[in-house]
Amino acid sequence: MNTKSLFLPIKYLLFLLSVSVVLFGCNQDKESNIARIIVDLKDTTSRIEGMKVYLGNKDSGMLVDSAIVEKGKFTLSVAVDTNFIPFRANILYLSPDTMNPYRYLGFNNPFFKKTYEMAVYTEPGTTQFTPLQSFKSKNPEEIVLELDHVNSQTEAAFYHGNFVTGKTDANIKQNADLVLKYPKSIYLLNTLNVSKGDLDEKQLARLLSGFDKSLANSSVYKNIQNFLSYNNDTGSQFPADLKLKRPDQKIISSILNQDNKFKLVVFWASWCLPCRKEIPQIKSLQANYGNSLSIYSISIDKDEAHWQNALKKESMPWQQYLLNDTESFTKLNKKYQLEAIPVWALFGPDNQLIEKRVGYTTGEGSIENAVAAKLRM
Repeated sequence: MNTKSLFLPIKYLLFLLSVSVVLFGCNQDKESNIARIIVDLKDTTSRIEGMKVYLGNKDSGMLVDSAIVEKGKFTLSVAVDTNFIPFRANILYLSPDTMNPYRYLGFNNPFFKKTYEMAVYTEPGTTQFTPLQSFKSKNPEEIVLELDHVNSQTEAAFYHGNFVTGKTDANIKQNADLVLKYPKSIYLLNTLNVSKGDLDEKQLARLLSGFDKSLANSSVYKNIQNFLSYNNDTGSQFPADLKLKRPDQKIISSILNQDNKFKLVVFWASWCLPCRKEIPQIKSLQANYGNSLSIYSISIDKDEAHWQNALKKESMPWQQYLLNDTESFTKLNKKYQLEAIPVWALFGPDNQLIEKRVGYTTGEGSIENAVAAKLRM
């Protein structure tokens, strides 16, 4: 990652499924009831001297603490209870640039040359950062920090370990060894969650059981458990036993009509920039093929207000639903792998799946052109 990536808007950062740096506290506080980040910039004339900096929870999108930079130093912290799970955190501040207001402090990855990350994981104790002396930039807004000690939690994330999807004995052993080496890594657990749809369920269950039980209360651990417990028995048809919310608050269990039209189901979210970019293409499909195509958008937003606001801004003239029921999400996630969005699925007049794709693109492979090609066949 180059230094330009340090300055992406926070909403875009929340969309990205690739996980950035993970750093855990090195020196445990005796009381162990606070996660604290201490930064000494070794410079009283830096760009952020006297400015307010924030500790952002990248998982929730919330700002959890703030501090003023005084004499090149500041401290950020968050309270810890018995159910605390380390979370991805950014250190950021606001710049006068209204077009690109967020600025992020970077973190040096010592395992890869000239690699700088944007997030740290917090856990009980104190983590101390100082400037990376070897980092040189003509832009005074670019600040990269380093940590003098990298523990096993940090190591797992810095190496960006991934699970391989092959079913050979070597592949299975490689995955098992990864969990065996980092059984307490929340980063690795998140990576397993992203990969779960590509792994054999027996292997997935074995890998999950290899993680430390201290992670069992985390939402991502429970998500994988729910994924494993759901029996995906609807074949190529769209599930009809769901709880989906319409904008008028009515709950719907089945959305695909029994008509003679093709059906396009699009999974998206208000915070997902590629999803929002794809909407004009879907509007084009609606305008050109509305007589033979029914469209359904299903948002995976956790915040209903954000979903409702996006609906007002985008004015999408087709059926809209919110997927905020845990059991329903598990069913659809297992069937259509919703860890990366946008995802679209095209069904025939008989409601049987014809094609499913993930990601936003333009040109021949775009949702507009790919779906239109199927309709013209």
